[in-house]
Amino acid sequence: MNIFLKLTLIQFIFVVSIFANGVPLEKVSLQLNWKHQFEFAGFYMAKEKGFYKDVGIDVNISEYENGMELVKKVTRDEHAFAVGYSSIILDETNTNDVVLLSAIFQSSPHVLVSLKSSGIKSIKDFKNKKIMIDPEAIKSAAFISMLRSNGISFGDMTIQKPTFEIDKLLNGETDLKSFYYSNETYALDKRGIEYDIWDPKDYGFDFYNDLLFTSKKELKNNPQMVENFRSASLKGWKYAFDHIDETVAMILLKYNTQNKSEGALLYEAKILKKLAYASDAKLGAIAKNKIQRIMDLYNILGLYKNKINIDKFIYKIPHKFYLTTEETRYLKDKKSVKMCIDPDWMPFEKIDKGRHIGMVADFFELIREEARMNVELVKTNSWDESIKFVKERKCDILSLAMSTPEREKYLNFTDSYLKIPLVMATKTEVPFVNDFHMLTNKKLGIPKGYAFAELLKVKYPNLTIVEVKNINDGLKKVVQGELYGYVGTLASIGYAFQTNFTGELKIAGKFDGTWDLGIGVRNDDPVLFNILQKAVNAIDKDARQKILNTWLAINYVKETDY
Repeated sequence: MNIFLKLTLIQFIFVVSIFANGVPLEKVSLQLNWKHQFEFAGFYMAKEKGFYKDVGIDVNISEYENGMELVKKVTRDEHAFAVGYSSIILDETNTNDVVLLSAIFQSSPHVLVSLKSSGIKSIKDFKNKKIMIDPEAIKSAAFISMLRSNGISFGDMTIQKPTFEIDKLLNGETDLKSFYYSNETYALDKRGIEYDIWDPKDYGFDFYNDLLFTSKKELKNNPQMVENFRSASLKGWKYAFDHIDETVAMILLKYNTQNKSEGALLYEAKILKKLAYASDAKLGAIAKNKIQRIMDLYNILGLYKNKINIDKFIYKIPHKFYLTTEETRYLKDKKSVKMCIDPDWMPFEKIDKGRHIGMVADFFELIREEARMNVELVKTNSWDESIKFVKERKCDILSLAMSTPEREKYLNFTDSYLKIPLVMATKTEVPFVNDFHMLTNKKLGIPKGYAFAELLKVKYPNLTIVEVKNINDGLKKVVQGELYGYVGTLASIGYAFQTNFTGELKIAGKFDGTWDLGIGVRNDDPVLFNILQKAVNAIDKDARQKILNTWLAINYVKETDY
């Protein structure tokens, strides 16, 4: 069947289901900051796949028109939501009326472009040149900082009203144009035209782009709707990036007002996916320190008018747990969720006389209560067997697991609910290790099937990784001299030291970063994943800390030599 015919059939079924359900949907609108293209694919797919409908909303998506003031569109209640540049932070210092919900792109594709034939060889050459750029982009901290760092400002150029085509750049009517290098550069490449890109990132100014925002008034009056829209939108974005071909087909069918080719949209998708997950960030994440840096730059540039409360400016995901009608029906029909665990990994978890005990068991008590979910423990004899069971779908979830490329073939992973340092245990006489690249040909034990074995082999190819049965087996081999060291979490090794290896071993090195652990959910069950993702987000901060305090009472002794 032709892909367009398939999509049309899907849409027909979707519309029929709305009327059959008989539940009125809340109508809301989203204002984009440009014309339809893959840049907004997540919102399209959230609408077309019914993710918005699932949470009770009907979203109208509006294209950008020249001269629009996006913040005013939202604060005047013309639109409930909008997508903006990082300049929205400057607008916030003037209005103090909006809230940032998500950063779709962790790094911006927004650049300035000139043709090689223009004679522009440096940013200083921008002076007295003509530039096509819209008013919102002129306020971009990244652009302003890049120019100012080279002694130039937009005031030194002739600002021209932008068009959505590149013809005026090609025929010399303008010298510079603001581009998304995920878009227009494709057309230049196809024509074989040489050009230069002036990217703020190359000058040290790497900021967010496409910030989803709403008004403080909307958030106050409709907090649940705002959260529903935010979470459904991110679900749409994940779907769009995971199904690029299908998404491009949908854009060609329903959202292609710019008459883009399939090749152009695929080119755009590839670049934007990298920017959405830049620096291994969580999709949609907003970091307070990055927003603060943009604010500081505006302050240095003398553009800051009023102080703002950054904690109120960045949206906080509510901890209140809720289930959609579909999710409630799912749990009722499923009866129980089958869970595999690591049967011997204290203090995290263990199977003890048929019971799940440990820190993770305490977390799952909270999850059971929040989701009103019946969780059934599936008994296994090892972590390796648990991995095997979840691959064979004998288990629906792994209680505590780390995402790796191999595991992502059969599992989706919730946000982490535990972040634990990764360390190495050795005999007491071994000196402290600062650089693990120096341990060439040293044998380090790791339990079979553990995620960090896969990751460490990539990062430290010099290490000799030896698989062991479990932590006790690995630490015994260290004591007996069969292994140089054992790699594990600070918590599990500390627990083993207290119970079985007092005075025989020590922690002699800490790896960079932390081991971020969440719930692994079979990837053919998106409804279960959504339920558990919300349950993890709903874990109360105080309750989380209480569990950690119960199981991780660790005393640190500062030695003089390290």
